[in-house]
Amino acid sequence: MFRIVDEHEHLMTHGQKVADGDRLGKTIVFAKNQDHARFIVQRFDANYPHLAGSFARVVISSDSYAQSLIDNFCTPNKAPHIAVSVDMLDTGIDVPEVVNLVFFKIVRSKTKFWQMLGRGTRLCPDLFGPGLDKAFFSVFDFCQNFEFFNQNPQSIEGASGVSLSERLFAARVELIAALDARDAGAAVGLKAGIVRIASLLEDISNVPMVASELALIHELQGEDFWQDITAPMLETVRRRLRSLIKLIELKRRAIVYTDFEDVIGLGTDIVLGGFAGDSGMASFRAKALQFLRRNEDHVAILKLRRNQPLTASDLAELERIMLEAGVAQPDDLERVRSEGGLGLLVRSLVGLEREAAKAAFAAFLANRSLTANQIEFVNLVIDHLTQMGAMPPSRLYESPFTDFDPMGVAGMFTGADASEVISILDEVRRRAAA
Repeated sequence: MFRIVDEHEHLMTHGQKVADGDRLGKTIVFAKNQDHARFIVQRFDANYPHLAGSFARVVISSDSYAQSLIDNFCTPNKAPHIAVSVDMLDTGIDVPEVVNLVFFKIVRSKTKFWQMLGRGTRLCPDLFGPGLDKAFFSVFDFCQNFEFFNQNPQSIEGASGVSLSERLFAARVELIAALDARDAGAAVGLKAGIVRIASLLEDISNVPMVASELALIHELQGEDFWQDITAPMLETVRRRLRSLIKLIELKRRAIVYTDFEDVIGLGTDIVLGGFAGDSGMASFRAKALQFLRRNEDHVAILKLRRNQPLTASDLAELERIMLEAGVAQPDDLERVRSEGGLGLLVRSLVGLEREAAKAAFAAFLANRSLTANQIEFVNLVIDHLTQMGAMPPSRLYESPFTDFDPMGVAGMFTGADASEVISILDEVRRRAAA
C-alpha cells in the first residue's frame, strides 16, 4: 500500500474550513474497498493523534453502527467530520454541510461520477458565518478521474440491466464452447484443478452437505470418470458441487505491502468538460428536494414513498405543480424523462419508507428457510431501498453485496431465488416509473 500522509495533509491544509476557519468542513472520502477505507482512517489517526478516534470514521454497511455514524455526520457540529465510505455515501445521502469530496477510487461511469459530485451540491445557508451561504465546494481527485472524463467524454455508463438468467445462459454457452475448443493437453489441466477441489472437499467430509456428495467426490479422483468426459457431465458436476466450494477453507496468502514515496505536487484546477447542463440539473435537484419536503403529503409523493403504483395522471399532476411553483422548467423535465422519469427522480430524493421496502420482501422472507447471512443480505437491500428509493439489479454484484460472496446475489441464493430478488427490485422500480 502507498503512504497517504501527504494526502491527509493536503486535505487538512487546503480543504474548505468552517467554524471561523478553525475546523475542516464536512468531508466525504470515497474509498475503493473496506480494507482501503480502514487503512485511510488508521493513517489519519496516526498523523493527527489529537483527533484520533472521532474526527475521521469509516462508514460502511457491514458495521452495525453505520446508521448512527451517518446521523452524527449529518449533524453540523458533531463528529465525524470526515466520513470514509465504500459506496454507501456515493449517492442518495443529503448532507448540505459537505464542502469537501475526496476521490480515492477510480470511477469510470459518468453517471455515477456526477452522482458522487452531487454530494457536494446541496445548498446550505450561513455555513461559513451569518449571511455567508455555501456557494461552492472542493473536490480532491487523487485518481485522475477528471482527466479521464475530459479525455473520454463518451465514457462507459452503467450497463443496462441484463437479467440473471441471460447472464447465466451466456456463461454456460461460453463454458461449453471453451471446453469443446480445448485440446487433450488443456483438458488434463482442467482435470487437475477439479481433482484438487475434490481432494479438498474430501478433507471436510465430516460436513453433512459434503458427505451427501462423497460418492461423486471419490469418483472424480479416479481415472475411470475422466474417460470420454463430456461438457454435460462437467456441467452436472458443477451443479452438484457449486454450493460446497465455499466450505473449503483456502490458505490465506500473506498480504504484500509496498512503501512507495508518495509526494503530491502542486494542485491543478481542472475544468470538467462534457457535463453541459449538469450544474443546472444540480440546482434543479436541490430546489426539487426542498419542494418535496414542503409537499410531502401530496398524493403522488406519498405513493412513491410507500411503493404504491404511480399512474400517469399522478405524474402529470406532479409535473404541473412543479412547473407552476417555478421548481422545474420544461427543459428540466425533458431531461429527467430521458434519464428514467420524474417518478424515479422523486423517489431517489425522498427515499422509500422502510415499512414499504420490508413489505416488498415480506413474501420472499416468509416462504423460505434462509441462513443468517442470507437474511442480512436481504436486509442490506432493504436499507439501500430505504435510502435510495430504487436499486438497479447490477448493484447486487458490487460491494457491499460482494462482501458476502464474490458472486453477489448469485452466490448467496439459488438461481430461482436470485431471480426472485431481482424481480422484486424491478417491481419496486416499475412502480415509480408510471
